[in-house]
Amino acid sequence: MSIQYDGGANQLDFKDITGAPATRVTFERWGNVGIGITSPSAQLHVYGGTSRPGLIVRGGSIPDHDIATFFNGAGVQQFWFNGAGSAGAKGSWGTFSPYISMHFIPDDHGKDDYEIGDVVSAIDRLAVKTTGAFDQSVVGVICPPEGFISIPTELKQAITEEGKTVDDFTLVPVAYVGDVQVKVNNEGGAIKSGDLIVPSSVPGEAMNGQPETFKQYASVIGKARENFDEASGLIWVSVGVK
Repeated sequence: MSIQYDGGANQLDFKDITGAPATRVTFERWGNVGIGITSPSAQLHVYGGTSRPGLIVRGGSIPDHDIATFFNGAGVQQFWFNGAGSAGAKGSWGTFSPYISMHFIPDDHGKDDYEIGDVVSAIDRLAVKTTGAFDQSVVGVICPPEGFISIPTELKQAITEEGKTVDDFTLVPVAYVGDVQVKVNNEGGAIKSGDLIVPSSVPGEAMNGQPETFKQYASVIGKARENFDEASGLIWVSVGVK
């Protein structure tokens, strides 16, 4: 092993001089550290360019203690990984509920056109409010972006290679499995806990449903978790779109 200071590049390299010389660790003057890479693009950049693991993290002697925690710039913990096999992202990974699929919306729509609890369909892969009773194109419910989130595959290159984020696109979070709040009304009568919930004739709202055909059953959003006997409002529903 040799140490080489490159004044022109303002970095310090640790080289393996056995066989063909190769840089193993690089320290840049402005603070970036590279392991397995000579041009680190972050404060710590680990690159596994071989079949060897790029990173191994092992906890201490107590198996259920956190082995890694990550904080944002304000010092608030965002992610954690526990030695017992669990993980968390602002607390939402513990249950992985709800399962959320981010959806594009029509060009003439904005995010402000959607509210928590709106029942939505997928038309040409775009999220729009349901438009009729027992709407079979229903895919889920607008919800807060907290849970296990799936990103549209067409964004893979932009996010992984171009450094973009979900916020760079006009997307809305749609829950298709899990416990979420849903907009309902009394079109189908009073709702009791355990009743089947389906789209109503009011755009974006659901109702107590009593499917009479297979097609109607295919529109079931989930089951109510509480009673409801008002004109309209939000209730908790165990969503599981068919």
